[in-house]
Amino acid sequence: MLDDPRYTLSQVAEAAGVQVGTLRSWLQRKHWRLDMAVGDSPAEVAGKAHLITLRRALHIGAAVELVRNDVEPARAFRAALSFVDIFNPEIEAEGRERGHDGLFADGYTLLAVYPGFDSGIVMWVDAENSTNKPGRPPNATPLMSIFFPRLLGGRQVSGTFVWLNQVDRRIRSRLVEAH
Repeated sequence: MLDDPRYTLSQVAEAAGVQVGTLRSWLQRKHWRLDMAVGDSPAEVAGKAHLITLRRALHIGAAVELVRNDVEPARAFRAALSFVDIFNPEIEAEGRERGHDGLFADGYTLLAVYPGFDSGIVMWVDAENSTNKPGRPPNATPLMSIFFPRLLGGRQVSGTFVWLNQVDRRIRSRLVEAH
């Protein structure tokens, strides 16, 4: 289902919450591409519809969220590849595998983009320990290491973050309504 070309550019743009003209503009400027994987089907003739897979729709949804948070469109698109196209267990949560949909089965899935990096980093966040609960010390959360990792020669940097579980839920629910 992830790789079946089923959705038009207009449907995906609406699901992602972006104007279809904006999405077309990014495509025309070659900031974004729709022929990234099996099933993606750019229009072969002017006036025909692009048919987009759910995989690419999720990718676009994550990239749009990054753009909303001031990441340049081309960089956002490259970084969001880490959601559904690039799986790198060496830098992701040790001992945890992501499903074919790009999400970790348990906990939350977070996409982080840091200054100076073109690729995004997909992280697992423990749902059980990500909020303060009675009996726990304040700020007992693994999020501190995510929001302020030591990168770039030991310097602390912050980045741009997208909760992929929310992107996945929103895109899927809106595309189901449209279809």
